[in-house]
Amino acid sequence: MLPLAILHRLRLRRRSLGRGILLRSGAILLAAMIGTGALSLVFKGFAAQMRDYC
Repeated sequence: MLPLAILHRLRLRRRSLGRGILLRSGAILLAAMIGTGALSLVFKGFAAQMRDYC
């Protein structure tokens, strides 16, 4: 119930189309960078697993 109460209190802001696209693109880019970084930390084990799979 607490997350629902927090969402209820949030105010939505209108943004221009360009700014919205820029913010969403930045969020996607950040998520891709974090995913790539996490994969690079465990790449040796991941590569061995993929080699056994194929």
